[in-house]
Order: sequence, then C-alpha cells, then structure tokens
Amino acid sequence: MARVDWALSVPCGMGDYEIEMAHANPQARILCIDHRWDALLETRRKAREAGVANLYFARSDAALLPVQDKAVESVWAAHGFHAYAEPERALTQIARAARPGAFVAGVALMLGGPRYYDALLRFNPRLPGLRDTQTFFSLLSASGLGNLRVFREGAFVRFVAVRE
Repeated sequence: MARVDWALSVPCGMGDYEIEMAHANPQARILCIDHRWDALLETRRKAREAGVANLYFARSDAALLPVQDKAVESVWAAHGFHAYAEPERALTQIARAARPGAFVAGVALMLGGPRYYDALLRFNPRLPGLRDTQTFFSLLSASGLGNLRVFREGAFVRFVAVRE
C-alpha cells in the first residue's frame, strides 16, 4: 500500500491557497485548521465548488494542534503568527506535528521593515503576536526548524524551513 502524505495548513483562513495546493498535489491530504467556523465552512464550500476532494477540516488553534507528533510532511502557516497571543506556542506545536525533514513555510507580518509599516503595525491591538524579525528567527530555530530561508516584502516576511 502506498503511503499517503499529509500536509497541514494553519490557519487556513478562507482557503484560497489550500485549494490551489490541493489541485497541484491531488495525492496529498491537506488538513485545514482554523479557529473560526466561518472560515472552515467557506473553505469547504469553495473546495466543493472547485471539485477538490483532498482537503480535510478541523476547528482548532495553532497553540494546541489536534495532530499527532511527527504526523505531517509539510506545513503551510500563512498570516497567523502575528495574530497569536503566544506565537512561540504555535511554532512549537507546528514543529511537533512535522516529521523530521518536513518543509515548513509561511508568511507573517513583522516589525523591522519600512518605517511606515512599523508605525501602523505597532498600534494595532489585533496583532498581539507581532515580533521583530530577529526574535521571530530565534523562535523558528528554537522550535526545531533549520535551514531557514527568509524573504522580506514590506511588512511581510515569507519563510521556508526544514524540521530537523
């Protein structure tokens, strides 16, 4: 029997990336996790409309993932770390769920970019997990992620790492 690879997307938001990933990787099973029911239901609706059958859904938070240790081959974590009160817990959970050698990629808002963006970000109460770039890199490393590659685009940082 062939092994089926699992990927994790947390938070999945409205599912646009996840649907694209499911189309591009029809052999993979993608677990979409979000703490909002409306986001999960909208993603599910869009997936059905697009004819995607390899997305699975669970309501949860990244700080306590309902996934076994070393269970997923890859993780997509977009736009979530800055919204978590404790991004350290989310990173630890993501690293715990990823198998050694798994790719972990994502996007997060970060301080340390253009001054205009920093000024806007510092005063947004909906961003309790906002960290500066150096602190975020330290968190990635401390959680067991290595071979880190980072790309800054204004206030956003895109990253790719490998679970050690």
